[in-house]
Amino acid sequence: MPVRHLSRVNAGARGRAGALTQGLAYADAASYPRPMAGPIPYLSFDGTARDALEHYREVFGGDVVLHTYAEFGRDDGPEGHIAHGALQGPVDVFASDAAPGEATLELRGILFSLLGASDPATLERWFAALAETGEVIDALALKPWGDHDGQVRDRFGVTRLIGYQGSRTLDDDRSAHSVTRH
Repeated sequence: MPVRHLSRVNAGARGRAGALTQGLAYADAASYPRPMAGPIPYLSFDGTARDALEHYREVFGGDVVLHTYAEFGRDDGPEGHIAHGALQGPVDVFASDAAPGEATLELRGILFSLLGASDPATLERWFAALAETGEVIDALALKPWGDHDGQVRDRFGVTRLIGYQGSRTLDDDRSAHSVTRH
């Protein structure tokens, strides 16, 4: 999927909200790679937005678009910090680096659901990749109600609920495909 870059329409716009609502936006609705299916998290980091988006690209796939403070003409933070970034792919995320004095990511009492967002093998791979440098809150496993799910907090503090319907395991799926019919 090709990445569409944001068009700079208003050189005076400041801040993430300003960038999205006061002229820095996709040139038109047709420029956005696909319709937004639902809410997309916009995370505000303390200087780690680039690392976070690149990590999420490694985990989920997709394309990353990054725009620095310097590119947006912002002088309220380090010029190399991210003024607006996006991961566009199977999992979409917007992110930026907060300017000095702005609030940064602090999540409590919320998790982002990826229940049924892909096939079981992909969901298990995402869970394992996030857990590799993060923390497993609840293992991705078969639950008493007959579905698989688990919770993992990544190294940036974002917790995700990942799972899929049904009691089949990946080993069951592999065995089913290797059975010879007579």
